[in-house]
Amino acid sequence: MSFFKEIRYLFAWLEDQELSPGAFFLWVVLMVINAGCALLTTSGEWLWRVEFGVANERITDVMHCSQRQMMRYRQELVEQGRIKYKKGNAGEAGVYTMIPLRPNVEPREIRHVLSERVTMVYDYAGNPASFSLEPEKEAGKSYPQT
Repeated sequence: MSFFKEIRYLFAWLEDQELSPGAFFLWVVLMVINAGCALLTTSGEWLWRVEFGVANERITDVMHCSQRQMMRYRQELVEQGRIKYKKGNAGEAGVYTMIPLRPNVEPREIRHVLSERVTMVYDYAGNPASFSLEPEKEAGKSYPQT
């Protein structure tokens, strides 16, 4: 997943949907935390975890809001289909799943080389050429190189 591309898609999504400023801020905070949990591949690509844990206190400290406010924002994001949330057991952090807005992003398993542990990450599906941001060339037209 790409942080900046997800933000672009969120702004496009917001043209037709409504989100409170607090829920928007929580979404950004969760994206930043999830980016910090990403796994670096040997090719230098960052793979975002599908699920990641974070304590309520960490979120409320960043947002400077009460736990009750944060829970209301979280519920709004769940209802809008932007996140999934599983409450943690006593003393454990809750588990979040960011729902990608960008098309062609889907979860897949990766195995860690040394431990054989499996982690679910988001990856791009389909033809990589379809992710290009360059305009499609029409027959007979040429576009300047950038």
